[in-house]
Formats: sequence, structure tokens, C-alpha cells
Amino acid sequence: MRRHLIAVLVIFHAAAVCASSIPSAGQGISRSNWSDPTVQGEFESWSRLLGVPSEALQDWAHEAAVAVSDARRAVLEPFDDYLDATGTRQGWKMFVGAHRFPTRAEIAVREGYAWTTVFRERDAGANWQAARFDTERMRASIFAWGWPSGAKRWTSACKTFAAALFAEMAGIDAVRCQFIKARTPTAAEVRAGTAPEGEAVFVRVVTRP
Repeated sequence: MRRHLIAVLVIFHAAAVCASSIPSAGQGISRSNWSDPTVQGEFESWSRLLGVPSEALQDWAHEAAVAVSDARRAVLEPFDDYLDATGTRQGWKMFVGAHRFPTRAEIAVREGYAWTTVFRERDAGANWQAARFDTERMRASIFAWGWPSGAKRWTSACKTFAAALFAEMAGIDAVRCQFIKARTPTAAEVRAGTAPEGEAVFVRVVTRP
């Protein structure tokens, strides 16, 4: 009897893990994220390849993504409590294409009228709390905050960063959090040292209370 119970548990566990490992579209299903030039570029490429208008292709893709997500949710429902209790839920998302317009997080402080950048991704000269920002979870969060669907979380994160900076630097009166969004340079641009200039997006400013 004991062997039978163990066998049932093993089969149930295997089924739960397999169901949980079905890729999820995650925030990729959000139409607000599709306004990003990287996503629009992908749709334009597929539109030309398939001979289908881009808007029609996007409508069809969204309907298909919603249907797949709903089906995944239904398959996972019988295992939800077990996966949460055992901590075996998978967080994998569907793989996407190359991000051709990536964002780079920056945090600056204002003292008087001058802004000074204290943190910039992958910049040794602006490395405030670099160890914190270099953790896997924080890097994943920063990537997510750089999309339209992450706007509220980016605002909340900026308030947290500002509180820490106000506590550390008595002379500053404001903190600015933003992303610099730029097209990925071509190989020729990299060799010539002429990377495309970016623009500031998702700018948040927190003033000292």
C-alpha cells in the first residue's frame, strides 16, 4: 500500500512540475508593451513575411496569446495549492526576440540646481549600491520596469531609492530615476565609436519631504 501511495505522489508531482513548466507569456501579453519599437519591429518583419497587415497580425497574435494563457491557467489550476506549498512553481517565461531598443537605468540626485548621476547600469563611475543592483533579482526587476507595464512598479522603486539617498546625502533635495532608451548599435557603429544617442523615458522625480 505504501509503495502505491509513493507511486501516486511521484506521478502527481511529475505532472505538476510538467504543467508548471509550460511557458507563460507573462507581461508579454500586455498590449501596452507592444508599443515598444522592438516589438513593433518584430511585427513589421513578420507582417512582410506573411503578407498580412501588421494591425491584423497583432490582433490575431493577442487573441492567440490570451487563449494559450487561459488554457495554461486551466491546466495548472488542479496543482496550484501543491506547487505553492512545496515551492516548486516554475517562473519561466516564453523566450522573445533580440531587444533592439533596450533601456538603461539611471538614478541622479539634485543639489541646488545641479544633477549628479549616482547610478547607471554597467557604469563603474556611477555605482551607488552597485552590489545591490547587480543581483539577479534586481537585474530582472530593472528589465521589467523598463517596459510600459512596469510603470507603477518603477515609480514605487524610485521612491524607495530616493528614501535611501535622502538618508545618506543630507545636501540633496531631489532624486530622479529614469531609463535611457536607445537603438542597439550596429557593428560598424561600435567600431567607429558612434553609438546612437538615447532618449530619457519613464522619468520619475522625488523631492525631499
